[in-house]
Amino acid sequence: MIKYITQLAIIFLFTGSVNAQFEGRIKFDISYQWKLDDGLTTEQFTQYMGDKMEYFSKGAYYKSNINGMIYTTQIYSPKENRLYNVINENDTLVWINAAINTDTVLNYSIEDSDEVILGYKCQVFVIETTRGTGKYYFSKEIGVDPELYKNHNYGNFALVTSRTKSLSLKIEIDNESFNMLFEAVEVKDMNIDDSFFKIPDLPSKETPNY
Repeated sequence: MIKYITQLAIIFLFTGSVNAQFEGRIKFDISYQWKLDDGLTTEQFTQYMGDKMEYFSKGAYYKSNINGMIYTTQIYSPKENRLYNVINENDTLVWINAAINTDTVLNYSIEDSDEVILGYKCQVFVIETTRGTGKYYFSKEIGVDPELYKNHNYGNFALVTSRTKSLSLKIEIDNESFNMLFEAVEVKDMNIDDSFFKIPDLPSKETPNY
């Protein structure tokens, strides 16, 4: 299970134009379809992973809170280029080296879309990798500066942000293990203090980049 959770960690991050740098919170509803015949059900997978997420962004910082049983909070440390995961009832942080990417991109494109999410007209970034296919619906009104993430190779994040310059409002993932859908249900501009993104003062250990 931990393998799938670490793969999902980067999906929560993908999210437009540099002169519209977004600072605030996006709330998402999440749904899944588990594909493998291994005794795990879609309902169990959903319970582990969670079906709601709050995502916070400010400059190079981001943080997400997820209502699943495993990971509850994920925080990106730009100085260290690490993604920290706070696990329920665990006094040790688990971190991923964001410089390392074990996925291989086969092709990608940006396409026009009829999708309108919360009033935002979206384009879609379509990427095919050795792990599956992803569709990231984005609006340049919800922007990020890709220079802030140029060394964030994990999960192809540097590639996606360099092409979209945006936070995603809807994400569709299709791979051999599951289908997953994220869709924004609220976008709120907020002023967020840097201390909100502080890494908890706990022991930490590295986890492999799947």
